[in-house]
Amino acid sequence: MSTTTLPTSSRTTTRRTGDKAWAADYIKARRRFTAASMTGDDTPWHDTGRMPHEWAARFNTEMRKARDSSSLVYVVLSYGTPIAWEANGVRYVPSVRYSNTTSRHQTAARIGFGDYVEALS
Repeated sequence: MSTTTLPTSSRTTTRRTGDKAWAADYIKARRRFTAASMTGDDTPWHDTGRMPHEWAARFNTEMRKARDSSSLVYVVLSYGTPIAWEANGVRYVPSVRYSNTTSRHQTAARIGFGDYVEALS
């Protein structure tokens, strides 16, 4: 597969590759990227896609708190659904099962985030 990288002056890097290992590095650095169906972004998102209701409620609450306190936010999306995020100093990678491709994206997010919350308490 080909790889396309935008100029370094651009805020977002776009890549197309069969190897998602590089995505964990982008996630670790909290850099914006787009790779086919996977995206990393540092702006609060409101659309919860196919996220289960309980997690969607947590996501929206954390995004609201981060926006109100001007905290840093980082969201990883797969096919438009947030599958991992960091807000208010806490990293979340919900243990929700989606497709095989999204499972690979979740693995990249887990590697990139290191310590994270995967169950609601």
